[in-house]
Amino acid sequence: MRDEFAAQLTLLYENIGLQLPINFNQIDFSIRVDGKFSVRLIEYPVGRLVLCTVLQTISQEKILELMKFNLINHQMHQPVLAISDDKQLVIWQGFTDMVFSEKNLIGRFDEFVQFSELMLEIIA
Repeated sequence: MRDEFAAQLTLLYENIGLQLPINFNQIDFSIRVDGKFSVRLIEYPVGRLVLCTVLQTISQEKILELMKFNLINHQMHQPVLAISDDKQLVIWQGFTDMVFSEKNLIGRFDEFVQFSELMLEIIA
């Protein structure tokens, strides 16, 4: 695990009241959010940390509306939406270690959760 990610992950674990595992050398785990959905955190060897979630199945009518969120809005590291083969909404967002100098992982995780909750409201 990259040192930059380790420090951020320790803060996130402390924030949600968990203790970081002792032999933790690769990031690949999920955090359940309010019993609604899980956010998976994955570290890739190229120095990227990805947050992702798979939400419920959506109707055909909502797909076009949701894909508008993928249009460029000049926001760095914006969440990206996709539709799985079985029509579930997939959200992912990737970060390099340098973005944590602007906002820590706790803040980025919270924003991702808020965005995911907004998507749940839209597809309901």
